[in-house]
Amino acid sequence: MTKYGVQYTDAALTGYNALSPGTRQAFDRAVDAMSYSPRTHGDAIRNNPDRRTAVLAG
Repeated sequence: MTKYGVQYTDAALTGYNALSPGTRQAFDRAVDAMSYSPRTHGDAIRNNPDRRTAVLAG
């Protein structure tokens, strides 16, 4: 199974760095799971299925 790369915007990285350790761990698990099947998570950006927006942990 292919694992895809995940890229964050600067704003997303700022938010990620502000997460508590427990929330960051849950988020990292969600991102890892999503990276194997990204097209099943979130919505395409501007109808491009290779660019997605998704809520993974909250």
